[in-house]
Amino acid sequence: MNEFINSMAGVAWSIIPVLLIFFLMSGIMFVFYFKVKIEEISIYLKSIAASLERLSNRRNDY
Repeated sequence: MNEFINSMAGVAWSIIPVLLIFFLMSGIMFVFYFKVKIEEISIYLKSIAASLERLSNRRNDY
């Protein structure tokens, strides 16, 4: 039984670094993806604000 636990520990120590690297990479990718999405949303909101401003300027002209 003790040998079985030792072999499981060996397998765990060989898998854990790979999992940590994978989680780190996925976290970095998620952060970059999130940054791009926030930029897209901010550009979209700025265009909406600009069009609303143009509409209000048009309304003031009449």
